[in-house]
Amino acid sequence: MTELDDDLDPLAPPPYGGDEPEEEAIDESDGGFSDREGIVRLWSEHGRLTKVRLSPVWFHKVPDAAALEARFREALMLSTLQLAAPPEPGAAPEEPELPREVRERLRDLPALSRRSLVLFDTLGRDLDARHAAALAATRQTEPAVPARGRSKGVTVILNVDGGAERIMFDPKWLDDAQVGSICTHIMLAAERAYARHNAVELPPAALDELAQERDLMRAALLTMLQPRDRRP
Repeated sequence: MTELDDDLDPLAPPPYGGDEPEEEAIDESDGGFSDREGIVRLWSEHGRLTKVRLSPVWFHKVPDAAALEARFREALMLSTLQLAAPPEPGAAPEEPELPREVRERLRDLPALSRRSLVLFDTLGRDLDARHAAALAATRQTEPAVPARGRSKGVTVILNVDGGAERIMFDPKWLDDAQVGSICTHIMLAAERAYARHNAVELPPAALDELAQERDLMRAALLTMLQPRDRRP
């Protein structure tokens, strides 16, 4: 049976996303996270992916598997910076508490661009690496190896906190995969990665500085997403 037959197979995995006949407008109040072009959208709860959606015409907008991976990474980066619970529909995201002088400086940040997204991605990787180092120093063990899960042509890699950090695709598999199949296997791969992840708790004192840095990153990102005349 080929990948194209998944939807006809009564034993096929339950769909986490379906083929959509046409593009849908993004509802910014639905608690999801998208890349800048709205090609992918995902939802998470307590750091775990709960649903993914992919534009039915994604292949007209991105040239290959690597480009699609980059779109998912943008959305994942936004979701991992959202540490608080997803907001209720229509509610603005809860912003971290920061000193007034810090918020005044944030107001002068430029609008979010692809270059700044790359910078946030780099900073996030550095923060994850230092979290792993803090874990090793506290437990006197080697840093935990990020868990990963695979389903068909999809691999999901978690960060040291157990959140989805990267989604990778086998190019040959992706060429023939339907939108619904892609979404389904992303979720199956994620569930397998979560099953392999063993969370290790750090003492609160070791987390304080890292949590403050992540709060600052999140506040900067949320500020840059807003027009200058609407920034607090």
